Amino acid sequence: MPRSNLGSAGMIDTTLAAGTKSGFTFTAAANGTTTTQFLATAGPQSTSTGTNYYCSSESGVIKRGSTTFTYTTCTDTTTGAPIGN
Repeated sequence: MPRSNLGSAGMIDTTLAAGTKSGFTFTAAANGTTTTQFLATAGPQSTSTGTNYYCSSESGVIKRGSTTFTYTTCTDTTTGAPIGN
C-alpha cells in the first residue's frame, strides 16, 4: 500500500503520509510485484536533522545505517544494525 494510501486509510497521520516529518523523508513501497515483500525507509532531509538512515521490511526488524537503504541492503544481515542491538 503506497504511503499516501496509508494516510487516507487512517493508518498513519497526514503529515507522515505527505512524505516528510520531523526532519526526515519517509518512503514505503512494495518490493516489485509481490504483495508479501515491502521496504519502508526514513532518511534525514539534511545533516542538521540527522545522519542516520532507517529501514524495515517484512521481517519487522528496524535497521539503522549511515547511508540510504535498498530492499537488498535492508534485508541483508551484514548491512546496517538492528535497533536495540
